[in-house]
Amino acid sequence: MRSIRRSSRTTGRRCSNSRPNRSLLPFKATSNWAGAHRTTVKRDNGVQIPVNYSLRKTDKGWKAYDVSIEGISYVKSYRTDFRAEIDQKGLDSVIERSRAGREASPQ
Repeated sequence: MRSIRRSSRTTGRRCSNSRPNRSLLPFKATSNWAGAHRTTVKRDNGVQIPVNYSLRKTDKGWKAYDVSIEGISYVKSYRTDFRAEIDQKGLDSVIERSRAGREASPQ
């Protein structure tokens, strides 16, 4: 998990670095160990895109475990992708592919 800083990062089409293009909304703790950090990114054409982070509290502070852009969750998307591969090839095959990829990537 990555630590969340107070500034939001843009995704997709690049926005300028000026603050008027980003809005940081109030943090909402859903429990003493989980919360949501809502932001919006304003594109050059004026359209505001919601970018929301799901957070968990750890001993080292709040850590992001999911990001949702325009209502699409990365965790749910990856879960769907892996589910299809697990159904087709089996869990052991997916684990082996993941290990092989991790060992092949430079550190």
